[in-house]
Amino acid sequence: EMGLIAIFKEFSALHINLKLCLIFAFFDSIGYGIWAASTLSAFIFQKFHSNIIVGNLEATQGVAQLLTAPIFGIFADRFSRHKMLKFATILGLICVIGWIIAIYTLQDDVVLLYILCVIWGVYTSFYSAPLEALLADSVNDSNRIQMYSWRQFLRQMGVMIGPIINVLLYYKFGNEWSISVLSNVMAIGFFFNGLGTIPLLFFCDIPRKEFMIELVEETCVEEKGE
Repeated sequence: EMGLIAIFKEFSALHINLKLCLIFAFFDSIGYGIWAASTLSAFIFQKFHSNIIVGNLEATQGVAQLLTAPIFGIFADRFSRHKMLKFATILGLICVIGWIIAIYTLQDDVVLLYILCVIWGVYTSFYSAPLEALLADSVNDSNRIQMYSWRQFLRQMGVMIGPIINVLLYYKFGNEWSISVLSNVMAIGFFFNGLGTIPLLFFCDIPRKEFMIELVEETCVEEKGE
C-alpha cells in the first residue's frame, strides 16, 4: 500500500504534460492490443479471403506513417505543439468513428479500408512528433530516465491488457472468428483508442526559455545539495 501511495504522490507531482502522456500511452496501447495485434488481420481475411489484402492494408498504414513523419516533425518545430495535438485529436476521432462505422456496414469496398489505414498512419505520425517534443520539454534531466521507463511500462501493460480483454470479449461474443464477433471486439478496441485521444486536448506548450530557467534552477539546487 505504501508503494502505491508513493507512486500516486510521484504521479501527482508530475507536470500536466507528463501525466497526460502516461494516460495516453496506457489507453492507446490497450486499444492497439485489442484490435491491432491479431483481430484486424482476422477481420480483413474473413471479409476478403485474401492474405495479399491483409498485408497490403497493414503496409499502407505503415507507409503512410513513414512518409508523413518527417513533415510533421518539421511542423512540430515551427508551430504550436499543443494546437497540433488538438488537430490530431480530431483526426484520431474521425478515424476511430470511421473504423467503427466501416466494420459494421462494410460490404466489399476494400478502398474504404485503404483510406482508413492511410488516415490512421497519418494520425499516428501527426501526434507523435509534437507529443515527443512536449515530453522532452516537460521532463527534467533528473527524472528523464524514470519518466521514459514509466511510459514504456504503461505501454507494455496496455499491450498485455488488450489481449486479456480479448479473451473476455470472445467468451462473451463467441469463440469464433466470424465477422460479427470480430466487429464487436474491434469496436471496443477502437473505443479505447478514442478515449486515448482525449488527453491530447489538454497538453500545453512550454516556452523554451521557461524550461531552461527551471532546468538551471534544479541543477543549482542539486549542486548545493552535493
